[in-house]
Amino acid sequence: MKKVLFILILVFSANTCFAAKGGGFMGWYKKVLKTLNSKIEKRLAPKVRISAVAAVRGADQSVDPMELYWKGGMTEKAAKKLDGEKKEFIVAIEMVVNGKTDEGKKLLEAFIKNNSDSLYLQDAKEALSKLSEAEKVEEKAEIKKETKKAEPSKETKKEVEKPKEK
Repeated sequence: MKKVLFILILVFSANTCFAAKGGGFMGWYKKVLKTLNSKIEKRLAPKVRISAVAAVRGADQSVDPMELYWKGGMTEKAAKKLDGEKKEFIVAIEMVVNGKTDEGKKLLEAFIKNNSDSLYLQDAKEALSKLSEAEKVEEKAEIKKETKKAEPSKETKKEVEKPKEK
């Protein structure tokens, strides 16, 4: 029993070591872009749509109450809107991946503001938060570099402390 537990612990610890090599925040953006560029919704959608629906109509009836109609599904208008949102989101993510983080951030903020009911809204919010976190990390690194440059090195400190010989 102890051997089995020991082996399981080794397996799980090895998995976590390999999982830690994620590639930072830029790796997340590359994964999202790859997912968006794949045609996943077309793979998941059935080739032939067959449905049977029995429903009671409400106030929004056409002239003939016995007229047949299809209920549910995605309309062409909704599909066009979804494609437009997807293209907008892809452009914003591509900006970040290409290194134009300021423009990408502006596009993500505009996407969130303009598409408050989008399917990609949660992903856009997550992308924006990860971008903000990455900017904070970069700012801290720049501050550290500036403080190191501002501090005199040990050699210059010694030169300042030594009295000049005449």
